[in-house]
Amino acid sequence: MTSENMAPARILSARLDALDARLKQAMCAMTSTEMDQMLRSRMQVQLKAGLRDCRDRLAAKREDIAAAATKESWSIVAKLEKECAPLLQEGLAFLQGARARAAGIDGGLCAAADLLLDEIERHCELGWRRFTILAESESFSEVVQLIRLRFPPAGIWNLAVAAHEYGHFATYRMTVAGPDGRRGPRIAEKLDARSRESRQSNMVRAHLQELFADCFATFVLGPSYPLSCVLLRFDLAYALNDASSHPAPAKRFAAMMTVLRQMNGETGSVGDFTAALDALDAFWLAALGQEDRDRAKAIADEAQVRDDAATFTRHLVQGVGGARYAGWSGARILAPALGGAGQALPAAFSMRDLLTAAWMQRLTPGASPEAVSREAMRLCRSSAQVLAS
Repeated sequence: MTSENMAPARILSARLDALDARLKQAMCAMTSTEMDQMLRSRMQVQLKAGLRDCRDRLAAKREDIAAAATKESWSIVAKLEKECAPLLQEGLAFLQGARARAAGIDGGLCAAADLLLDEIERHCELGWRRFTILAESESFSEVVQLIRLRFPPAGIWNLAVAAHEYGHFATYRMTVAGPDGRRGPRIAEKLDARSRESRQSNMVRAHLQELFADCFATFVLGPSYPLSCVLLRFDLAYALNDASSHPAPAKRFAAMMTVLRQMNGETGSVGDFTAALDALDAFWLAALGQEDRDRAKAIADEAQVRDDAATFTRHLVQGVGGARYAGWSGARILAPALGGAGQALPAAFSMRDLLTAAWMQRLTPGASPEAVSREAMRLCRSSAQVLAS
């Protein structure tokens, strides 16, 4: 090893070469012919474009910094590496998720979630062209617009949260007409305005985003989403406590119930959700216990929570009104088929109706949640051709 090879400029150049090689290798991995064609077509273009952009920026900077390994040059390299890191991480998540799906580790959950999200997208028309993968917990990635679903899967009962994550995707894409008639991203504007008003701007923004995603999921799914939250997801030991990233479950429940009550009075679904609203109230109160009920009611009665939920609902009606769930009667017809009653299936049904029917059947006395989920997932796999939105 010569001193020339150890010159600062050579070391810096080698660092750039290593980053470029990583980006090139990632681009090659995205073109694997072993990957599912649908997944590759939905992700390959954006990921490869992002990686190519990183390589182009690296090449543009190379001449400026390769001549001398100054402190400024090393800062530029570090910045490039930092900017490329999220894309490489998401690329790895995509590849791992695609292989997990191909191996059947998700039990068909991701394909079912894709059907559900594609159905929602047909009504919302917000530009969703991605898919779902398994991960440690649910989340939406803005970098490459992947939705992660929690591993291990819990069959059909994991499905409703996918609509919540799509709600995060919708936050900055749904437009609503303002007083001047011009359409704009009113939800995003509300988040920006409220976060500017608070000293805890990051937490305020995160809480509002979660509340909007909850309202969105309730709007497009009906009772399935709040049922999933109350019975399977919320940590009710901390029902009254805000976290840094999420508002208190009591606030989230109040927001969802505000949306569902309004839907219950809308043309086409008047009274459809009365029984579900009563059941949700009963489940919520039973889960809380006596000592927390008064405080939970006080939280639900807070003007800010009610006003936020009402505003979000109004924007949803104006922005994606055609996506409002109004399939209760169809789900009621479908539900007995999930309980082994031998009832014939409708000629066509939507994913949202199937999810609602599964919850209807689950709440039937004596029903087996595992059996209901198993039959619902079977229908997802075998009846995709007859699903209708």
